[in-house]
Amino acid sequence: MNLKSIFWGLTLFLTSGSLLHAQTITGRVVEADGGEPLPFVNIAILQLPDSTLVTGAVSDDDGRYTLTLPETSASLLLNASSIGYRSLTLPVRGSDLSVLRLQADAALLNEVVVTGKRVVTHRFENNGISTDIDVSPLRTLGTALDVLGQLPFIYKDGDEISVLGRGTPLIYINNRLVRDMNEVKQLRSEQIKKVLVITNPGAEYDSTVSAVIRITTVKGQGEGWSGTSSATGILNRKYNITAQQDLNYRTGEWDFFGMGYLYSGKALEYMDFEQETPKRETADTKILSRFSVRQYVPIQNVYARGGFNKSFGDEGNFGARYTFSRTIPQMAGLY
Repeated sequence: MNLKSIFWGLTLFLTSGSLLHAQTITGRVVEADGGEPLPFVNIAILQLPDSTLVTGAVSDDDGRYTLTLPETSASLLLNASSIGYRSLTLPVRGSDLSVLRLQADAALLNEVVVTGKRVVTHRFENNGISTDIDVSPLRTLGTALDVLGQLPFIYKDGDEISVLGRGTPLIYINNRLVRDMNEVKQLRSEQIKKVLVITNPGAEYDSTVSAVIRITTVKGQGEGWSGTSSATGILNRKYNITAQQDLNYRTGEWDFFGMGYLYSGKALEYMDFEQETPKRETADTKILSRFSVRQYVPIQNVYARGGFNKSFGDEGNFGARYTFSRTIPQMAGLY
């Protein structure tokens, strides 16, 4: 046996152990009816029991995807989702993942029916994928947070946003870094022009930045006053309401803006108690009692923002803003 054979034999032996743990899967996403390839479909790997996002990818123009599974003995699920189609969830172990067939489904987005794959325009741009929001049904969703949850490469869990395979991104609105997610939750979807999801940030970002989301808003037209009002009520055992008022005054290249936001609702909290009570006969003997309390805690969030902005055309913008926020807890009531 020559030295080259020994080298390749040793290499195969060393790599075979890792292959038992790590696994790469490839497949293709197609329409259930017709078999046409589906691009820009989110493929997420979730870990049970709490459906934590582990990794993910997005199908390419030909519907193909590649994923490397983590080294874990936990149960994993594959979830494929795209707007206008029913989400498909399969256990990773024991399932044929080579072809994922998605069934077209009429999705109701704020009274706009969306069916099929060409309702939203995506394109590759600047190391990422951009989506035109102002000319798509996504502009009716409600907030920027709702919009992000429908885009390729983005996984939304409650109010948390992550990029598949990249983790928590930096978010910019009109080239300004977002430091408070309330800004994303309070930005109306009809105010968004486009969203760019950068999965491979360039040298202009810090080396620790793994992903970036850039939101561009629609520029106001004309001069004078403009504004929007919105209110939402949700009944889930208890009633929760949000109200928002946006105002803007434009003159020349100057914009003066203000926003007021109010949330009033009740959050359900669980508390467990244990109590030891000595008996009267002897202090060494105690009675242990346990009990649980469920209570609704009334909460009011007040948020206000105001400031100005001056446009220098293609050279950029200059401005300042002031933000005020306060949470007002009240007396809790037993459930």
